[in-house]
This record gives sequence, structure tokens and C-alpha cells, in this order.
Amino acid sequence: MARFLHLADIHLGFDRYDNKERTHDFFQAFQDALERYAVQEQVDFVLLVGDLFEHRNIQPATLNQAQFCLRMLQEVGIPVLAIEGNHDNRPYGTKTSWLRYLADWGLLILLEPGDTTAGEELYFPWDGHRGSYIDLDCGVRVLGSYWYGASAPNAIAQLAPAIQALPPTPHPHIHKNYELEGWIFNPGSIEANSMEESSFARGVYLVDIQKDKIQAELKQDYYQRSLIRLRLTAKGSESVEELKQGAIALMQQAIAQKRVIPAEKPIVELRLEGQVGFDRLELDVKSLQQELQEMSNALIFLLKYDVDTVAYASPLADDANRRQIEQEVFMDMLAAHNTYKKRALELAQGLIELKDWQLEGRSEEELYQFVQSLLISEEA
Repeated sequence: MARFLHLADIHLGFDRYDNKERTHDFFQAFQDALERYAVQEQVDFVLLVGDLFEHRNIQPATLNQAQFCLRMLQEVGIPVLAIEGNHDNRPYGTKTSWLRYLADWGLLILLEPGDTTAGEELYFPWDGHRGSYIDLDCGVRVLGSYWYGASAPNAIAQLAPAIQALPPTPHPHIHKNYELEGWIFNPGSIEANSMEESSFARGVYLVDIQKDKIQAELKQDYYQRSLIRLRLTAKGSESVEELKQGAIALMQQAIAQKRVIPAEKPIVELRLEGQVGFDRLELDVKSLQQELQEMSNALIFLLKYDVDTVAYASPLADDANRRQIEQEVFMDMLAAHNTYKKRALELAQGLIELKDWQLEGRSEEELYQFVQSLLISEEA
């Protein structure tokens, strides 16, 4: 009876990470999905269910991208039905939106519930310019809505009876794909908006409506940039160099296994976590990130450095004196550092002696020479 393409969360103008090529990915994904599953499949209509744009105020290039894709559908006679998402709301202080602009130019049909405070019906038919529902020639009725956010339960309570009162006829906003009871579908975003979405199924729905059933097929075989998340857990025994080499080895392994394909310029996140036996600031994160980005040829490389310093707490006797407490404190601090833990006792005693010299009023030269003797002993 009817066939249509269902898309959501296109986010044209996506500018996270301030990368022009990543912004272009969202346009390329939208264009490719429309060509493959709308034009080539000769669908009856295309359904855009929110967030065509990333921002309420858009750049000229972003508007051009939307117009290019919508005109492609217009040229082959495929109507586009749209509702607004929270990113598509009219900019503050204005009375219109970019979706309304596109609708006024005949590039899409924007379905919006009526303003009941102004005396309009909640649902009234599309008249060629405005409307909240439309009956298509293929025998399908499509009803629009706003982005209601947290007020959705109250809004649904108003919309349901209004829908039931319509003459006979022939979504929660999340980027994750889902299906419910064989008739509620959300395709997810066409491109991942963040690394957290890398594990989500996402795509576009090619939908066939038959007399006795609905068949919705999630299509994902269109242009999408690959997103890879890697994880390395430090155990606390590694040196700074060993941790760095571990990260490099993990990347080399991911490339060898073709999880990371440099020729595709993927987006990669490496999370370093766990515990380290050195001051966490000793690792040159910026330099390591640059080296890994060059290895992977990643369009965007995110290095998440989320580690804790190994903590030691030696038991103390209840009757321990001040000197014993000081020695154990120094011992714990030194034992937590790979460079010093082998000489923790010797260095702890040296630090106590250094403190005593300071309290005795020794000269800076004497204190300096004492510290040098400890360091020279360490190097030896």
C-alpha cells in the first residue's frame, strides 16, 4: 500500500570537536541515505521526525546542505514530511524557524499542532501552507507534533482524544534505535553525535505498509564514519614509559585486527584508566595523543586519561611515636612511586633527617648538598 523512509536526528551543522570534515560527515550521511533508500527505492514519502539541524541558528552552508538534499527529493516527486525536534525550535526572540522557512519554500511539509490559545483546532488538515496532519495519496495519514520534552505525558493526554476525534481516513527524543510491539519505531540518529553513541544501533527505516502488516527494515549501509573506543587499564606497576608503550601497542593491535583502519580516517577514543605508580602528571598526555592520532590517521582522536595514583597505607601501632608515624607516612608516599619504592625506607629516613636539619636552622647550602647526596645515591 505505501512505502516510506523514516529518519531522525540528522543534525546538519554538527560542530562538536570543531572539525569541518566531521561536520561534513552528517551532510554526507543524510545525502547518501536519501539517495539509497528514498530515491533508488522510489518511496512514497520521507518522514523527518526531529532535529534536522544541530542548532536553532544555522550557518548558510548548513542551510545549503538541507536545501540540496530536499531539492533532490523534490525533483523526483517524493514529498518530505517533518516535525520539529528540540534542536529545531525557533530561535529565542523570533516567530519562525528554519523548518518553517523550508516549508514556506515548498521543500517540506511541516506538521504542527494548532495553537488552541488562539482558537485553532489542535489537529487540522494541511492546506498547502500549514497543518497538523495530512492524508497522502498512498492512503496514509501522518500526524505532527512538537517537541514536548518533559511535558510529553501531559501533551499526549491532550493529543490522544484530539486524534480520536479526527474524521476517518484511509517520539521520545533519543538517538538510540528501538522498536516496540511491531508498530512503534525510532531509527536513531543517522550519525553518532558522541562517542557514547558509538555502540548504539542507528540508521534509517525503510517502511512498507501492507493491508495486514507493517514491515520496517533498519538500513545502515550508507556513509557513516567509523567510531572506535579502546580501553587500557593500568595496574599500578607500570612506569611512565611502560604505560605509554602499552597504549601504542594497543593501537598497533587494533590496526592489525582492522578495528582501526587508518585509510578511513576514523574517530578514535582511547581511555587510560586504573592506577599508576607515579605522579599522573608525569605522563605527557598531549604528546601521546598526537603520536596515537598519527598512527591511526584519526580524524578526531580523544585520549581520556582517568587514572588514580596508587595509595598505600601501612598499619601503625596504637602506641607509635611521632618519628615512627613520620617514617610510615614518608614510606607510603615513596612506595607508591615506581622510581623510589625500592629505596623507600632509606629515603624516608633521609627525609626525616632533612626535616630535622631544617628545624635546626641549617643553611640552604647544607640542605641542598644533603638532597644532592640522596639523589646521587639514587642514580648510583
